[in-house]
Amino acid sequence: TLQKHEIEALQSIVLQEKEGVPSHLEVLDYAVTMRKEGLVEASVKLRLHGVEVESETKGVGPVDAVLAAIRTHSDTHCKILVKNHEVDILSPQTDSLVVVTLTLEHEGRQIRPKGASSDTLEAVIHAFEKGYSVLAEQLADQKL
Repeated sequence: TLQKHEIEALQSIVLQEKEGVPSHLEVLDYAVTMRKEGLVEASVKLRLHGVEVESETKGVGPVDAVLAAIRTHSDTHCKILVKNHEVDILSPQTDSLVVVTLTLEHEGRQIRPKGASSDTLEAVIHAFEKGYSVLAEQLADQKL
């Protein structure tokens, strides 16, 4: 059950989202393999502009690995830099709601999408999906 402050955080995320922005990127599935030593491996299956693609890559942690795997394909359409990420844990319990805010940049323009989940990696993915879709939509509008 969500606590009052967790519900308020979710409401603030929903109210800040732009309505009517189509989803240009959706992560359908992912797998992460971590070992005590070495890089983290991630494989991602996603739908990008209506086309299903898969990729595998490595990173210094699960967030880096998954975002790198996503960006393997998404950067071919809209190159996005992840400038920063912030994680807000809303309670001390291990099943707490986590809110992630990413700072994403494309051609000098920055946006700060948010994602929420009880899983930090899921929250990161949700935030990146939202941010990518907003930036891709803006890019498409510029080309008209």
